[in-house]
Amino acid sequence: MPREAHEVAERQQPFRRTYFILYDFIDFFEKDQASFLERDKFLSIINTIFKNMSQIEREAIIFQYTDWDQIKDGYQNQRAIAEIVGDYFFICPSTHFAQLFADRGMKVYYYFFTQRTSTNMWGEWMGVMHGDEVEYVFGHPINISLTYNEIERELSYDIIKYFSQFAYTGVPEPTWRPYTRDHPQYFTWNAEKSGYGRGPHMTACAFWNEFLPRLKGIPDPTPEACKSAMASSVSASAGELRGSPIISILLLPVLAVYRFI
Repeated sequence: MPREAHEVAERQQPFRRTYFILYDFIDFFEKDQASFLERDKFLSIINTIFKNMSQIEREAIIFQYTDWDQIKDGYQNQRAIAEIVGDYFFICPSTHFAQLFADRGMKVYYYFFTQRTSTNMWGEWMGVMHGDEVEYVFGHPINISLTYNEIERELSYDIIKYFSQFAYTGVPEPTWRPYTRDHPQYFTWNAEKSGYGRGPHMTACAFWNEFLPRLKGIPDPTPEACKSAMASSVSASAGELRGSPIISILLLPVLAVYRFI
């Protein structure tokens, strides 16, 4: 057991948490290929996911994630929804969690798993998904009866080594520097290109963790005469999607290993 005060292993996948939106908005997305998402559907999805937020908060989200140079590009709208879901439900809460632990003097080791596995049965547009690294942690690619490639087997060996070393010493690898608020460094796990990065998604997480909370409680500046019309619009948007509501999404995305000594 490590003799340091506390250590935490923090993880995240970088691309998209797309299978959540695929399940919850099944009429709008296809599993095996990218979908063209019209602007009105993009807005409807945001109004549904964030229905408990104020209008000004939802408008801020829309503004932050709209590519104003390509506002009619449906494929870009689809990517934006995937980024919103990934940032809000996973990446930025994980970063906030890591910062809180680091601020209290705990050693935090943050990694990004970026390997899209060759056996992945989901569409390529869905990227690397939540939990994809678990099979590597438990050595699934090492099973030679399965159709993983050689570099994926090597990556699994490396990840097992990192996890084992962390469990035994509290440090996954001697040169792996801890994550802090001032030095937000993470390590990328990938079969072809591993290394250190800074962040992740620093601009997006500044929006979710720092800026958006400041909008809570701010009175809606919309004139009273317009509010009923806007409410009807939001209600109609939600009605389109009533057959596939967001039921529940776990807000604590980290598979963390705690060391309390």
